[in-house]
Amino acid sequence: MIRFDGDDYFDLDNFDDSIQRPAPRQRSRRSNKQRSGSAKKRSSSTAAQRRSQAPRSRQTSRPLNTRSSLGAQRSRSAYNARRRKAIKQRRTRNRVLIIAAALLIFAVLVTLISFMFKGCGSEKDDIPKNVSTEIKQKQESASQAEQEPEEESAQTAFKEPEIQDDNTDGELLDRIYVWHNAGYPIYDPSEGAAEGYAQAVNSLADKLEAKKIYSIVIPNRTEMGLPKRIKESAEISASQAEVISAVNEKLSDKLTPVNVYNSLAEHNSEYIYLNTEEYWTSLGAYYGYSAFAEQAKLKALSLDECSETKLEGYTGSYTLISGDLTPDSLSIYSMPHSVTMDITRSDGTQESFDSPYDTNAQPGSNAFAAYLMGDNPLSVLRSEAENASGKVLVVKDSGGNSFVPFLTADYSEVHAVDLYSFAQQMGSLADYCSQNSIDDVIILSEMTDVGSDRIAGLLSGLCP
Repeated sequence: MIRFDGDDYFDLDNFDDSIQRPAPRQRSRRSNKQRSGSAKKRSSSTAAQRRSQAPRSRQTSRPLNTRSSLGAQRSRSAYNARRRKAIKQRRTRNRVLIIAAALLIFAVLVTLISFMFKGCGSEKDDIPKNVSTEIKQKQESASQAEQEPEEESAQTAFKEPEIQDDNTDGELLDRIYVWHNAGYPIYDPSEGAAEGYAQAVNSLADKLEAKKIYSIVIPNRTEMGLPKRIKESAEISASQAEVISAVNEKLSDKLTPVNVYNSLAEHNSEYIYLNTEEYWTSLGAYYGYSAFAEQAKLKALSLDECSETKLEGYTGSYTLISGDLTPDSLSIYSMPHSVTMDITRSDGTQESFDSPYDTNAQPGSNAFAAYLMGDNPLSVLRSEAENASGKVLVVKDSGGNSFVPFLTADYSEVHAVDLYSFAQQMGSLADYCSQNSIDDVIILSEMTDVGSDRIAGLLSGLCP
């Protein structure tokens, strides 16, 4: 009988029929010898037992059928080859699966990282590059619409000025309230004042051809400097913030309101209003100009770039009502760039100057003429400022004279139109704007102009 190692076994599906059992007569012969009980039997049995315990190498030396031995060896070799091949195939398949899984995980990680960096990109990156131009424009418009409410809020939200109150009282004289040697104008508009003024401004804007038309209403000193306690007890002034807000709400789409109120409220402790007149000082006018520059997206001129000279002893119209008012000091801020000015006087004569200021003006009631050489139907300022470009026209009264020179930092030409005398001397404002290729228009009004029938008539008369 053939023996195999412990790791070997018969594969019944691939069994080789060439391996044959011993012949029956051989088994019979061996059985008869065993039944005889002879010593040869015991000797043979002991020898067979020893041979069964001997190493395999010795067993294989037993006489066997040669064809059976070769067939068994071939069967084992074929099986071992198939087994090694199967093991090799499993190893190869496992390696392929591991590599594929690693590549898949790597691809997922790369995708996640790319999304993370894309999410941290700018708003412009959020607009895909492969979308149509129309979709891009819609997305950009939506982004701009989100920013517009913030800009509108800055123009409609009014800051309450912080006013120092020492609990002292002043005196009401005619149309001003005198407190601490300064005059505070009374403002008590009639019902519908805001609507009437807005209609007049809208009508003027409809007749003008300009890229941009701005509306500025200047709050006066009473709003910024007189304690609320006095204003309410003496019924001296209505809320100017509410009136300005009502005007802005009724302006047409052709007009852009400029909130100078907040800029003045932030600096109300400074010398921004005259003691003897309803106008702002040159410093107050600068703060108003800064608010306009911000709204118009212009780079505002810095006062540090200007040289200041002062004209002392100005006495405005309020001194005719009270002699207890402190005379004013007029500041003149010379521009860091060259400015020339041509004026047209009420009699039609013209004159040219190398500055928008009259530095030779004398103290007293006429000292305010130091700005723009006084009130003239038309003043044209030409600037050589490095960044100046375009043309702007300002519709103003005397209070706007100190405001106009600051615009030369941004515009190459500034056309100042006097509300009271331009139409009589120069004709239609609409024709003038068209003939001179005016880009922007600023309608600048004092608080007392809002609700004045006369002012509404003058605005309408600019474009008959």
